[in-house]
Amino acid sequence: MIPHARGGDNSLENMILTCSACNFGRMNLLLEEV
Repeated sequence: MIPHARGGDNSLENMILTCSACNFGRMNLLLEEV
């Protein structure tokens, strides 16, 4: 998944279901950087 801040798009392939706390905590990091 690529965050919008890093050029990611709105495609289904670029989305992942997370709770708001997890999503906020990840911010603009790539999954490999978390």
